[in-house]
Amino acid sequence: MIVKRQKMLLALIFLLVPSFAIAQTGLDWRIFRAGNNTWLASGSGLMIFSSVSGEIRPVTIHPAREVKIIEDAVEYDGYLYLSTDIGLYKVDVSTQGIEYISFPADTVSVKGKIAVDMDYLWLAVPGRLLRYDNLGGEWQSYLTPSDPEPVTGIFSNGDEVILIGQKLLHRFVVSTEKWNTTRIEQGISTPGAFFANQNSINVIDGNLIMRYIPSSFSWETVKTKEKTRDFIDEDSLIYYIDGSEVVVLSTGNNVARPLDIPQTGKIYALSKASDTLLVAAEKRIIRYSLKSRSMSYIEYDPGMDASEIEKFFYQENSVVVIYKSFVAWYEIENRIWRRTPRSGLKQEVKKVIWNEKGLLINYTPDLVSWMRGSIEENFSVRFKGYEYDTTFKYGKTIIDSVALIGFTPLSLPLMNLNFSTTDIKNRSIEAFFNNTNLSSVPKKGIVYRGAPEDRLDNIRIGTTTNDQLSATTIPAALLEGGSMLLESREQVKGRDRSVLRAAAGAGHITSRTQWRTFPFRSDGAYYLIDKFKDRGDTLEDTLSDSLSNSVNADTLRVLPGSVKVWVDGELLDSTYYTFYNPTSKLQLSKSAPVEPMSSITVQYTVQTISDKGIDHVDFIPDHNFGLLYFGAVTLSPLDWLSARVGFAGICRDDSLYEPFNMRKPSPVVNISTPLEFRKESRNFLLKINPELSYNMNTGARAASAALQSRIGSKTGITFNTMFADTNFTTTDTLTYGYGALRNEYGLTLTHDITDHIPVSYYQHRRHAERGTEKRYSAQAGVHLSGYPFFDLNMSRTRIEHFPDSVETAFDSLFDVKDKVRMRFYETSSKVLAKLTRMERVSYDISHSEYRTETDGGKWEYGRMSTAEVTLSPVSQVSVTGNLLYHGGISIAGMPSSIVRPGLEVNTVDAPRGVDINAVYSLNYGKYTRADTSTDSIHRSLDVILKPGMWNPKLRWFSPHFSVSNDVGCKFNVARPRLFDLASGLKNKQGSSTREGFGVNIFPTDEILIRNENEFSQVDTSNLFSTANDFQLRLDARNFFQTIWNYTTQGDWHHGSFDYDRTWTPWLRVSQGLVADYLTDSTGTKLQGGPVLTFNLNFQNFWIIKILSNYHDFKIGWIRRNGVTSALPVVSYSFNLSVMLLPNIQLSNFETFTYNEGRLEDFQSRLALIMNF
Repeated sequence: MIVKRQKMLLALIFLLVPSFAIAQTGLDWRIFRAGNNTWLASGSGLMIFSSVSGEIRPVTIHPAREVKIIEDAVEYDGYLYLSTDIGLYKVDVSTQGIEYISFPADTVSVKGKIAVDMDYLWLAVPGRLLRYDNLGGEWQSYLTPSDPEPVTGIFSNGDEVILIGQKLLHRFVVSTEKWNTTRIEQGISTPGAFFANQNSINVIDGNLIMRYIPSSFSWETVKTKEKTRDFIDEDSLIYYIDGSEVVVLSTGNNVARPLDIPQTGKIYALSKASDTLLVAAEKRIIRYSLKSRSMSYIEYDPGMDASEIEKFFYQENSVVVIYKSFVAWYEIENRIWRRTPRSGLKQEVKKVIWNEKGLLINYTPDLVSWMRGSIEENFSVRFKGYEYDTTFKYGKTIIDSVALIGFTPLSLPLMNLNFSTTDIKNRSIEAFFNNTNLSSVPKKGIVYRGAPEDRLDNIRIGTTTNDQLSATTIPAALLEGGSMLLESREQVKGRDRSVLRAAAGAGHITSRTQWRTFPFRSDGAYYLIDKFKDRGDTLEDTLSDSLSNSVNADTLRVLPGSVKVWVDGELLDSTYYTFYNPTSKLQLSKSAPVEPMSSITVQYTVQTISDKGIDHVDFIPDHNFGLLYFGAVTLSPLDWLSARVGFAGICRDDSLYEPFNMRKPSPVVNISTPLEFRKESRNFLLKINPELSYNMNTGARAASAALQSRIGSKTGITFNTMFADTNFTTTDTLTYGYGALRNEYGLTLTHDITDHIPVSYYQHRRHAERGTEKRYSAQAGVHLSGYPFFDLNMSRTRIEHFPDSVETAFDSLFDVKDKVRMRFYETSSKVLAKLTRMERVSYDISHSEYRTETDGGKWEYGRMSTAEVTLSPVSQVSVTGNLLYHGGISIAGMPSSIVRPGLEVNTVDAPRGVDINAVYSLNYGKYTRADTSTDSIHRSLDVILKPGMWNPKLRWFSPHFSVSNDVGCKFNVARPRLFDLASGLKNKQGSSTREGFGVNIFPTDEILIRNENEFSQVDTSNLFSTANDFQLRLDARNFFQTIWNYTTQGDWHHGSFDYDRTWTPWLRVSQGLVADYLTDSTGTKLQGGPVLTFNLNFQNFWIIKILSNYHDFKIGWIRRNGVTSALPVVSYSFNLSVMLLPNIQLSNFETFTYNEGRLEDFQSRLALIMNF
């Protein structure tokens, strides 16, 4: 049957084979973090590091087939996708489950660059782009409009796929399958490192950092002095190595600044966690705080050469360094190195294996089972204080006290387990359970996956979806239940599609889409799930579709990645907002194109959780949105025709059989007939998908139709429409924020006059129970290389509210809104640079004019302008000016106009040995009616001196200076003098000033002296603080450190002295003194005493793999107002961690504190962890 299937797709295979003749190198190291685990992918394999067990182990991608090369790896929505020499794989980074993604011909090696979005997996090979439908499981192939060339990388945002080769860049529109190709002027000479973020697509090519910005269709290039060895991408900032410097590149203005990190020799690797940057320098690893500029060192273990580091990363209390022959990791708390040979990470061939690689059972060479993950049980005891009892005996008052001890009762352990069995033909059965992620609902289930030639495709029990019946009128939802999919062996001729597919399932619905319409907020903060009524945008202030009676705000969580934002009916780019899941807070950026008269609509998906908390495991959910039964049969007799008939029984809380108190199903029949016509020779595409759903009980109906078409290579059309009866019940909400949807349509027309001049038109109408929204928009752009880019957008948005609907405080800020927006931009203007004799000129200027009509028929006019211009007279100097202007604001409590100008100057070694960063920004608000205005000013200056640039003999120190000033003013006139506005000298309402000075002194590689001082003044309050650190390293085993910190707040002094020595590989001792002096409301207090710490570490002793034992003693006396305490404060901490064969970990932590002879604090924690 495999042979038959391959013959059906012979044309596709023949087209693919030539592209595989072009050899491609394996993947460079990539790191993906997921909770307590860090995944490491390289061209030679996949590994995982656990911060819980402190162990690194390989991940067996396929136990019966060897993976020799990993070509690419990307992460999307909790899954890691791998392109290997034996096929494509999908790895659940939470449960560690691995799923094989079948290709039409398994005998062909299909490896290339991959990208993933919500609907598709994309695979790019030279000359061809392949698309895998995540829902339908079907591959589709597209020829690139150019000769084959090696692929550097690929990226998809769901609407568009960007494919970067060595000479050409291709943009592929998903909906209409249109190609747009532009030449990469400088070209990419090597395979290069490829990485993408929300704002740009980046390629590191030797000593060039090339950034493609999709929003402006342009490239930015930064040239480094030396070949870049490593980098860290954080969207708005990119950290990279340039010889012996760490440079941070601001992607907003393309300004690169070296960090002031004192060290000697070259730098070979970087890593970052929170505000700490780890630098693998030639002689040692440097931990550098980006916030305080403080440093500490980690010495290399003997035999570790920094120049041979392949990859290096930092997670919590561990540093992991990967070499070609071994992997080493450093425990920061215990200050010890551990290592294991890379050869020891290869899978052994035995019948049964249980070690750090997992539990593996080899039944036969073609049938293997393995378990991965961990089980953790914790028990803790804590001192909670005393309970006092007063009695009278023999005329005396006697007070007895009893210590109160609290403990955590035993509960379900923290488990992340995955047990799977796989044969050589990729049949597998997998059971998984994971409740270790406290920010998401526990994952659990059993999945069977068949081989490509099997009739039974898959069976799922546990967490699943109704994807196989999902449609416009029956949306996909999360279920707790089960589902199955069957496929015929016969394939559609010329397509990767089975002639017959059948699916069925049932379960409780645990997710639902929500829409909320918000008014404008000046702080840009919006809370999606209201648990408090003091946010300023309570439930009564917004339009929100009602939830099921069984759920409320306390039993819901927003699913990560589900948030989308519309402004006046137009989808907002996700780079303009950030969602914080723990607080359900949506934060719009200051640069978001939102005006005070804007209507803001947010779409998001919520998931139900138990009353007992998000970590509680419910096999039958306490809260849900109903019970669903479904089935579907799809017949595809021809390559252009499919027909699907589906059935859904939906049971809600409000539909019960009273005699039995059971939910009554509402049966819905769904029929859809997708049609697809394509003529590659005529460059023609037409897709039509009509759909009808009918409720057999109520007679309620819903229908939809979707059309996608491409006419020639330049014109695209998409059209979709839907209607639903008011009493139609389905799996999810059919709404756009105005209540239950009744009917809607959307139309998009696109045409490329040339590859550089696109035009488009869009309109939609959404008619719902609370109102109707209409939007019309036309766009045009001129994107000629070497000339200013120009975009023009004209739109009208109309919102009609029904008079009989329930009125809310913010139904709408307008009835009609007309808007015109113009934008001129160039990321690097050669013409202006030549005219102004600048090295580089970039600008982005936009202006919007809008008018809004309210219920009274009155038109209000407003405008918004933004500008950012960057001038670089030489490569070491950049000047960036920016402006934001809002005018015509007529909202109570807000200024009638807002002006926010800003200026930033950056210099690097200009003058030589001096780096300068100067910032000035102003926020002016004018209240015309009250004839007043407000003003806030920020000014700052940072200067770093590098005397070593003047004379090599002065490389031993590096001073830096900083000053900042913030002023708030209020004027009794709407238009104060420009000098008063800019200076902030008059009508001050508040001010704060900070002056700082510091110096890093490093006369030798063994000595580091750090001094930081800050003088601050807030209104009339003055404050001074200083931090001083002296470090002396006699050798890798002996370390001295002295710290003195002081602040005038409370007259607080803190001093410590510490001598740390590693006596043997298994014994480290640290001894010292610590003292604190402060003044508070009770008087002066002096506390100090000795500190002694022991660290014992053993490896590979009998059944003990690793033993770490930590003892910490502190004794201190308190002297308050001249009186010294009779008894000292005694603290003792004990920590024991043992890793036993085969892979069992025991840890125990105890801490005691006695004050004046009485127990003041006691904590104990015992943990048992079994790792697989």
